[in-house]
Amino acid sequence: MRFGLKFGLATATLWLAATSAQADTVVFARSGRWEAFGGTSTNGTPVCGVSTSWPDNRYFGVKYYKGDRTITIQLGSPDWRIANGAKQRIIMQIDENAYWTGNATGMHFDDNEAGLSFDIAASELGSFVGQFRRGDNLYFSFPNTTASDWTAGLEGTNNVTSAFANCIGAM
Repeated sequence: MRFGLKFGLATATLWLAATSAQADTVVFARSGRWEAFGGTSTNGTPVCGVSTSWPDNRYFGVKYYKGDRTITIQLGSPDWRIANGAKQRIIMQIDENAYWTGNATGMHFDDNEAGLSFDIAASELGSFVGQFRRGDNLYFSFPNTTASDWTAGLEGTNNVTSAFANCIGAM
């Protein structure tokens, strides 16, 4: 319990330092290929998240923006060409669990890399977080496109998800 309290306070301190110093994020936990971060988004909204990337610079992130009732999933690839606001069907699955399907919205990250963004509804947060932190593999497919399917190993997500929750609690 003492470690958890100290870790939570350290997380809160890092998050507050990031939000008061600049519009940026600070990585405060790493486990496997995953990292947890907190700070501010480019528009100044406090944000907490977990993310991973691949050697070919593909990106996957789970983000919570202060005040939202959802979490936001963002994916990016330097190979994609997507217009801002364009809709793209996406399928996401963790292990052999039921899959999520929906329409993601095209966007661009600060480095101008194309990405997709979609939300997990409040009613599904418990299921998603439970599967994410205990799962082995995360799968994405992009129907009716030339984009290849993605797979991400989830080793380390239990630890970074705990840090993510501490960051949200510090908001």
